Amino acid sequence: MEQLSGLDASFLYLETPTLHMHVEIVTVFDPSTVPGGYSFAKMQAQIASRTFRAPVFRRLLVEVPFRLGHPVWVDDPDFDIDYHVRRTAVPAPGGSQELADLAGDIASRQLDRSKPLWEVWIAEGLEHGHIAVIVKMHHSTVDGVSGAALLTVLFDLEVDPGPDPEPPDVIGDSHIPSSAELISEALAARAFRPFELTRDILRTGQRLLSVRRVRHETDRSGDQAKAALPLSAPTERSPDADRWPWLQSGWPT
Repeated sequence: MEQLSGLDASFLYLETPTLHMHVEIVTVFDPSTVPGGYSFAKMQAQIASRTFRAPVFRRLLVEVPFRLGHPVWVDDPDFDIDYHVRRTAVPAPGGSQELADLAGDIASRQLDRSKPLWEVWIAEGLEHGHIAVIVKMHHSTVDGVSGAALLTVLFDLEVDPGPDPEPPDVIGDSHIPSSAELISEALAARAFRPFELTRDILRTGQRLLSVRRVRHETDRSGDQAKAALPLSAPTERSPDADRWPWLQSGWPT
């Protein structure tokens, strides 16, 4: 099990039926360049084999009873590639407007939280014989940078990206933790929270003292460039104050 961070969990808490917290990317490919020819089955099989390279694709969320902690990620014992990689078609004539309408329709639907939080739609029927790949992932799973990195795992175009890893045996033995297990883990984490808070306070105090020590040593050396104190602002008049008076007086309202 892996518990969500507070930031990642916030994307779940903020989501509503009309405010979805997923991201989507649409890419267009020329299938005539696929070695051996394109088929949906071949593309689905490739994506399925690549999911073992990134565990994020095979894990789902489990809520902790009584909200004693943030949800946790667990391996999905019933992972089904047919659910996550789907085939569809762009309405004729298959132009950019028809593709945009299809992508908008896919984006308008909330991801099912009982499944790993991602979908890939292979859209055929584009003009010039092209296909589109529409990928939707929840923001609690990825951000923009990590999402782009994950897509390279699924759609690596190198000639020899290396052999796909063998499916780990643990996938078949995974299970959804019971409520008792989740509550036990959450209570154990809460028991250590006071110690973590004390540690963070001590670290913050040490850093404040370090800044003051640097300022004191700078004063003794006569150096004019002083280290700024935390939560402080410069008192000198900014050279740009005449151009932007709000730098001194605050943003105008």
